[in-house]
Amino acid sequence: MKIARILVFLLCAVLTAGALTAQGSKWEWDGVSRVVALGDVHGSYDKMVILLQGTGMVDDQLKWIGGDQHLVFCGDLTDRGANDRHAMDLARRLQGEAEAAGGRVHVVLGNHEVMNLTRDRRYWNANLVDEFAKDETAAERQKALRAFRAAQSAAVSSVEEAFDEKFPAGYFARARAFEPDGEYGSWLLEMPTVVKVNGVLFLHGGLTRRVAELGLDEINAQVTDNIRAFLSHADAMGDAVPFPGDMAAIISAANARKGRAAKALLEAHEGLAFDAAGPVWYRGTSVENERLESDRVAAVLELLDARAEMMGHTVTRTGKISTRFNGTVYRADVGMGYGRPPLAGILEGNELKVFDPAKGTITVARAEPPQGEGWPAGEEDLADHVLESFLQKAEIESISTLEFDGVPVKFLNLEKKDMKLRALFGAAQETAAEATAAGRKGRRLYQHQVAAYKLDRQLGLNMVPVTVLRKVDGTQGAVQIWIQGALDVKQLQDYGDFSLLEGMDSEIARARAFTGLIGIHVQDRVRQGKLVLPVSRRVMLADNGISFTVEENAEDYLPEGCGPVGPSFLLALEKLELAKMKKDLKKLLTDEQIGAVLRRRDELLQLCAKENPDWSVEKIVAMQPQQPSP
Repeated sequence: MKIARILVFLLCAVLTAGALTAQGSKWEWDGVSRVVALGDVHGSYDKMVILLQGTGMVDDQLKWIGGDQHLVFCGDLTDRGANDRHAMDLARRLQGEAEAAGGRVHVVLGNHEVMNLTRDRRYWNANLVDEFAKDETAAERQKALRAFRAAQSAAVSSVEEAFDEKFPAGYFARARAFEPDGEYGSWLLEMPTVVKVNGVLFLHGGLTRRVAELGLDEINAQVTDNIRAFLSHADAMGDAVPFPGDMAAIISAANARKGRAAKALLEAHEGLAFDAAGPVWYRGTSVENERLESDRVAAVLELLDARAEMMGHTVTRTGKISTRFNGTVYRADVGMGYGRPPLAGILEGNELKVFDPAKGTITVARAEPPQGEGWPAGEEDLADHVLESFLQKAEIESISTLEFDGVPVKFLNLEKKDMKLRALFGAAQETAAEATAAGRKGRRLYQHQVAAYKLDRQLGLNMVPVTVLRKVDGTQGAVQIWIQGALDVKQLQDYGDFSLLEGMDSEIARARAFTGLIGIHVQDRVRQGKLVLPVSRRVMLADNGISFTVEENAEDYLPEGCGPVGPSFLLALEKLELAKMKKDLKKLLTDEQIGAVLRRRDELLQLCAKENPDWSVEKIVAMQPQQPSP
């Protein structure tokens, strides 16, 4: 009898295991006749419609006609473009229509969905929030204005103008819509991070072996649970999180406190949804040399019993859908959100084809060279505290020495938990005599690099790349993340392409005003210190070593006057306080240097209060000192 019971138990165990194997993950489908996949839409609603109609998934009334076919959005429906609300509404409606017809519409989470869900609003713009203006009440906006005014630590002018610039109409309604109980937040929290259709994994960022070992169900569960836990702990902190209660305010409050909620929140922020090597952020599969990444790709496919994986997140340099690793990796992000023409991937059988609506053609996807395209790693998208921790704790895999305009700098290859990034290390300790011999008043000091980063963040500019103090080979210095996708002024001059600066008047005006504030002459920045990111169209101020002089005035650094810096920048200048500056910068700057910054701050406020109709980017370019070739 005992033996019989054991046999029955073993038989049940075998049958149960067989049933689970046959059923597989709830995020897996086989036998689908045709799959259409779109990379990062980023609010490009009109392009999205063109692709859906051109591939036969919707009719002229945007109704589902795809039958039992599957449509996959590889993350990042949101942000950047002007119509992400329309894009989400259409995708959401098509999900129900497709399922009723025996098909499916998969919306996998991208890093921008995660950012919106977790109150990280860095990529919001006036066009995006305007879609929500009709949902925002006057009372809601007045309440926010009162909170904004109360958050100012001193009596400052132009509060309402700065408020309207920082929080355009619709901002607070949009924020409400992405909350867990909001119209879009509740929907997105039900969406997966990875799905598998006909043996192909569809996701946004990329997969490492460590993540793939979790399995599809666990990956998807962990990401959404992680987001919910983060928000729950943020809410538990209550009034400790200052206005406007966004990601930056949440993390800052948590770092400043030692309570249970703060500790739990910071732990949650180390989870899979935020992990730089997690499925919505990882870029190695898209950009790494195949020789270095091939074993990882092979392991992921084997662990998840897949034949290929398709992702977005990293824009292809050519603007074309392409393949890597002998056709086992498909890259779908062609840069629609940056103005590039739309393309869609079509999977029938084992071949990836590309639909081009401009030409009306369907062709085989192009293969990339094995070394990869060397496109930007997207490190500028990662939150400051994530990069700070990485720069301070990552293992140094290799060190080489580069020379920028005669200045030797160590170039570091860093790695931590599947994330690989590059950084610059400088340990300059120039004496006053050495600076004078070089014809300068400002000394090059590594402490200035970190001080510039901290002051930049106090002003909310986010122009100085993340910079931290760290010892390298026993020498104390500054480590700064390497923004490898940026172009410096010398490159712009060589190519004669200053068109990248069009429409960036305010960005450039703020960059130059900050340069004047910290007391650094344009010509004292090394060639790589004045950078432009061509994709996201941002100015980055990478070299700030020769700065924080005490003798000169703001006008000495801004001979062209002050450009259109905007009321929120002026308000941030007014809010600079001696006590906070001393607290943040006391180990980096002298009291005299801090006093000089505040003096130049007062001069800037007066200078920028004057209208300057002659200020223009063209004038700035004409004044730009010509850089010698290296």
